[in-house]
Amino acid sequence: MPIVFSGETRVDETLRSDVTYRIVGPLRLATRCSSGAEIETKVVKENPPVPGDPNDFVRLGTTFEHWFVTMCGQRQGFQILFAPSPKGGTDFSIRKLTPDEESQAYRPSI
Repeated sequence: MPIVFSGETRVDETLRSDVTYRIVGPLRLATRCSSGAEIETKVVKENPPVPGDPNDFVRLGTTFEHWFVTMCGQRQGFQILFAPSPKGGTDFSIRKLTPDEESQAYRPSI
């Protein structure tokens, strides 16, 4: 089923696809929902690259984004952390937003 994106993100198509697979696949299993999905993305915070300790994750140009996934009438918010990998490319981590965080963070696009 199709996945429709809206909003802003700092990642390319390949990385967006990787993150989507890690989010949508488990949601489809958990909800037994096989319909398409709508994903609204929002850049929350950017930490520009600055010289310094290469092991300092926050100083390496990390980006935090919120992704709001709607499937079968249900919405779930996620915080995604993107950071340049010491091995090259980009690492990411995914965390579900709590209901309180989601209600504070979600602002529909117009």
